[in-house]
Amino acid sequence: MVQTFHTSTQKSAVRFLSELSRHFYVTPTSYLELISSFKRLLDSKRLEISTLRDKYKNGYNILIETEGKVGEMQEQLEAMKPQLIEKSKEVEEQATKVEAEAGEAEKVRAVVDADAAKA
Repeated sequence: MVQTFHTSTQKSAVRFLSELSRHFYVTPTSYLELISSFKRLLDSKRLEISTLRDKYKNGYNILIETEGKVGEMQEQLEAMKPQLIEKSKEVEEQATKVEAEAGEAEKVRAVVDADAAKA
């Protein structure tokens, strides 16, 4: 491809001379400069692609790691389910006890309010 660019540039230089009467020299240095420009462009694109590849690779690894952690958490949740059911029953029992005690406290409060009113 570089050879094609070089030869087409030589042909364009001849056309440039015939149409505009100006010389444009195509030298081996021009050829080497074209190659060095191509190398710089290739290096920058390789760096860009490898950076993007690394980003995707890191993101993929994080997704896999997160998936594993979620699986572990689900297993722990399944193992704790009986305990959770037991604790929820205990909470319900405590709630009924608290309601009953609140009713009794309300009765005592009414008596105390009556005594306070008499006093």
